[in-house]
Amino acid sequence: MTLKVALIVIGMTLEVVGLFLTASPELAPRVRRAKAALRPFRARLEGRIRRLLKRPKHVVIQAAVSGGMALGGRASGYVSVSDDASLERKLSFLMEQAMKDQQRLNELEHRVADMPGEWRKDVDATRATLEARIRQELEQARELFIVQRLIGLTCIATGSVVLAMVNLI
Repeated sequence: MTLKVALIVIGMTLEVVGLFLTASPELAPRVRRAKAALRPFRARLEGRIRRLLKRPKHVVIQAAVSGGMALGGRASGYVSVSDDASLERKLSFLMEQAMKDQQRLNELEHRVADMPGEWRKDVDATRATLEARIRQELEQARELFIVQRLIGLTCIATGSVVLAMVNLI
């Protein structure tokens, strides 16, 4: 009778371990999220217990020396015609300036009009990069847990065989 009980315990233990190993890849992210959600509660509880036991907090002080320098800026100036220039010269200068301003304004309008297209290209490139990264990470996760699942399935099969042998005894 004790051999039969021992085999039942071994078979059921193997099956439970196999089920846990097979299901654990789906449980791992949930356990990590629950652990992260409980971290603030744990910190508050730890602080209360420290205060009750009159223990100081573990304090880490880091010191570092850093420095840096940044230079930048823009230069601007004014172009004008001398005050003693003729009226025709002043008028031609103003016409030239109006033409230059119109050209700059047209260039600016073209750049602004092209921006949504550039943004779409940037968004599409970023989306493609993120999708490729997610696909790669999913594949890595599948490959990471395949050995664990295979061991779990082996444990389940072995446990089932042991339990079937119990019925033959």
